[in-house]
Amino acid sequence: MTSRISRELSQEAQLRLIDIRYRSAARSRGKRTTPAALRVSELERILTHRFGKFLPNNPEGREALQIFAEALCFAKGPVSDRLAGYVNARAPWASAEAEAMAAAAVSVARWQSADELAWRIGLSLPDRERLGICTIGAIGYNKRQRSALQKARRKERERLRRRAKGAKPHAESINRRKPWEAEGISRRTWFRRRARKDGTNSCPVLSSYLRRHESVTQVTRCLRDALRAGPSGQGPSGPLGPVQADGSANYRGEEIKSKVEARP
Repeated sequence: MTSRISRELSQEAQLRLIDIRYRSAARSRGKRTTPAALRVSELERILTHRFGKFLPNNPEGREALQIFAEALCFAKGPVSDRLAGYVNARAPWASAEAEAMAAAAVSVARWQSADELAWRIGLSLPDRERLGICTIGAIGYNKRQRSALQKARRKERERLRRRAKGAKPHAESINRRKPWEAEGISRRTWFRRRARKDGTNSCPVLSSYLRRHESVTQVTRCLRDALRAGPSGQGPSGPLGPVQADGSANYRGEEIKSKVEARP
């Protein structure tokens, strides 16, 4: 629907149309994961990797369960119900304490930074990379150091990708090696001699250009040139050139029959 038609609608209809467009765009983008939900998922991954299927009934296991309960406070859904489900599946020994633990988590919960939560749970950099953690940092690496490390690894992957495609490093390029200096000649002279030796042409003709012009016949080209040049016979303002005896005008070597109006 165009903007002109939209402006002619009532205000209520315009708002309804905007709501339909936003809902359609949201469906096309798919379901988005919030940072809080992603952090809860990553905490589950970390606890499973560290303790296995069940959390131990000790101070370390209780601290991990408390951290998980605080993370649930920022995700969707009631904290008590989600924590009760997690406790029944991973820590059955804390079933009687699940409700009190959820209430305590809601009262003290606050959003923690990636570095702060990493120090609290003791997440190392190898474990972070092995588990694919994004919302939690690593011990001994702040955000700037992690960004620099990711940048260096991304650069190395790009270098390997270019090398696999046949690209040479800059250190091996001709402009870095400068072989003309060893021969005592200029850069332009070195390239000119190399082109003469290899037999290369500095102005290659494109095959598409050749195919396009080979498809035009000789007769068509002559007629095209003749029409572009114009007649060389009698014109309205005077003679343009010699006119043949049979009344035909000369078009650059091509004779095209035309009627010459008789003058009074």
